[in-house]
Amino acid sequence: RGGGVGRVEWRVNGTTQGQLNDRGFERLAADGGQDGGTTGVRRLKQRLYLTPGANEISVVAYNSANLIASDAVSITLLLDEADLPAPKLHVLAVGVDDYHDSRLKLSYAVKDARAIGEALGIAGKEIYSDIVVKTVLDTQVTKEGLDAAFGELSGAVKPGDVFVFFIAGHGKTLDGRYYFLPRDFRYEGEDSIRTAGIGQEEWQAWFATIPAQKSILLYDTCESGSLTGDDIASRSLGGGAALDRLTRAAGRMTLTAATDTAPALEGYRGHGMFTYALLDAIAKGDSNGDSQVEVTELAMHVDRSLPQLSEAAFGYRQVPQMNIRGNSFPLAVPPRGLGDAPDGPAIPRTPTHFVIREAALFEAPAGARITTQPLKPGTSVRILELKDGWALVARDGMQLGYVAEAELLRIQ
Repeated sequence: RGGGVGRVEWRVNGTTQGQLNDRGFERLAADGGQDGGTTGVRRLKQRLYLTPGANEISVVAYNSANLIASDAVSITLLLDEADLPAPKLHVLAVGVDDYHDSRLKLSYAVKDARAIGEALGIAGKEIYSDIVVKTVLDTQVTKEGLDAAFGELSGAVKPGDVFVFFIAGHGKTLDGRYYFLPRDFRYEGEDSIRTAGIGQEEWQAWFATIPAQKSILLYDTCESGSLTGDDIASRSLGGGAALDRLTRAAGRMTLTAATDTAPALEGYRGHGMFTYALLDAIAKGDSNGDSQVEVTELAMHVDRSLPQLSEAAFGYRQVPQMNIRGNSFPLAVPPRGLGDAPDGPAIPRTPTHFVIREAALFEAPAGARITTQPLKPGTSVRILELKDGWALVARDGMQLGYVAEAELLRIQ
């Protein structure tokens, strides 16, 4: 309607498998013959990957500004069922702590990426024929490094495989668009985020090269306290419009650490809060008792536990955001002892003591300090055990760590 033609996307069963802009068009005359590009008839070609059963193939065109999309045009192709090997699990885990800009440095993103890859590598052994975990860490986390990682995966992942993407680092939402800050990013105002950050169009192009029709994207990205004026190291991906656009563009399930109005904290038992909740879900998320954790069970477990954990540790509720598309599928069979999540019986919620002065939390009696906010005076807690003048405390059913016993007073 006069708005030009920009990007064109192909999807198979809702998952984006390809995209072209007008540079990839072959212009044709109205009668089908080539005429040097003077008419509005255009032909595009795209290789697509199908799986046995029904495959709904849809095509969407955008206007030249890539802001308005046409209705999808779809066909369904049936592929004969065949004896196929069990699918492979491909995990791409990205984490960056060591930013060039010292104001952006983090403490747990690399550890989180490794932990997610290791946990899925263990918990997926009974489901998948093979598990391939690729980590992209610190100095590798550049546009070039990520492009190479996706290029390697695009040749290895098959349509019937499962793909899990995890990323931990700094993210920022501007004008409803999501940007990830690579390791070599330098903050010089919002314009630098637009020019040097990795925007959602680039993510979309990368995800379109991965043909797996079962996949989930996990974002534990954060806005720096140094850039926002907040002293708390935090992680947040803009929810709302940015999440919706990212999810629609990728055509994949997406689970993110928080909304764009609340930080997602890092520094809980050696992990970001969101990553800790994910590890807990991989270990304990089987809610229907079939000995498997499906992606919907993973998301529901994080949705329940993350607000409770963050409120107990930091005093406010961190609420994850999710967009579940398509059918659920098994992701893990949790073995015993997987992850850092606490085991054992449920902790009673009734408090026994309250804090009489600011109390720092420690991993063990006189051990390493836990990098969360100290407990404020008046906070009610439950003592789980006493040892050499130290008290292991919990709040709202969640174990927090050790505090000095002298900083607590029994509730009468």
